[in-house]
Amino acid sequence: MPRDARYKFEGFKVGDVIKAMDFQSCEGRTDRYIVGEIEEVDVMYEGAICYRVRVSEDTAAPAGYRVIVMVPYEILFLEFNDRVTLVEES
Repeated sequence: MPRDARYKFEGFKVGDVIKAMDFQSCEGRTDRYIVGEIEEVDVMYEGAICYRVRVSEDTAAPAGYRVIVMVPYEILFLEFNDRVTLVEES
């Protein structure tokens, strides 16, 4: 992320593929997350600045249930490192 970012996960751009965790990983619980391509940045949604993401993988919901997800740049409570990460092409 850019050093001058105001929010913890600000700085991704349209076209980036990201992984956004629903909850922090912990032993004994299955990871819940989405993977998808950012379609829009700086979207105001329910009082937060977000990325608009088209979902390609969703571990928490049936296929096709969450097609578009809003991923906040930062959350107020229970924020953690690696909540949002860039998916490297393999």
